[in-house]
Amino acid sequence: MMRLSHIAAPAALSVSLLLGVGGCSHERHEEVPASAMMTAEGDERLTAVAPEDGRVFVVDTNDDEIIYSGSVDKGDEISLNPDDNKLMVDGRTALEKRIERGHRHRIFFDNEERDGTEKTVIMEETTIKRSD
Repeated sequence: MMRLSHIAAPAALSVSLLLGVGGCSHERHEEVPASAMMTAEGDERLTAVAPEDGRVFVVDTNDDEIIYSGSVDKGDEISLNPDDNKLMVDGRTALEKRIERGHRHRIFFDNEERDGTEKTVIMEETTIKRSD
């Protein structure tokens, strides 16, 4: 007859792995929208380019903290440099604070508004003809 401990230990391990109790970092910070895509990840200098107008989120995954979020325009370069303790957006300093070297950082980009609707600009042109 098999002892209960031979069954219970593997079962408990399986359940903990299924529930993610293994200590893995979250895929994204809870305040980063589900629609945001990760554009860069690493533990040193990071650079990403905004594919279109939207919002960028920079997350320190070790501390589970958003260290920066802000609006960006298409083509803006987002650069995180832990050696200089700076985050630059399109060549301008957007954040100057201690950035932990060796921490894993992720840059997310989102092109949707906070309420989940896509940002749309509609321009209408009206031509008026004069009759003389």
